Amino acid sequence: MSGRTCIVRWRWVRTTVDVHPSPTPTELFIYVTHGVAELEPEGRIAMLREGSLVLVPAAVVHARIRAVDGSDVGLLEFQVRTP
Repeated sequence: MSGRTCIVRWRWVRTTVDVHPSPTPTELFIYVTHGVAELEPEGRIAMLREGSLVLVPAAVVHARIRAVDGSDVGLLEFQVRTP
C-alpha cells in the first residue's frame, strides 16, 4: 500500500527473502507480527521474535530474513516514500 508519506508492505516469509536488496534513500522498518526468524544484514545474524521491530539502515545491502524451524513469519514493512 502506497500512501502520501510512506509505503507499507505485508509479507509472509516461508524460506529466505532479501527484504533490502539494494541501498535506498530512506530506512526500512520491519515489524515481526508472527513467528521466529533470523535476520542477516551484511554477514551478521540476529534472532527476531514476534513483536520485534528492526530498523534497516538505508545504506545496507542484502538484508535477508529466514524463517526458523519451518514456521511462517509475518512481517509488516514501513518505508518513507521519496518523491
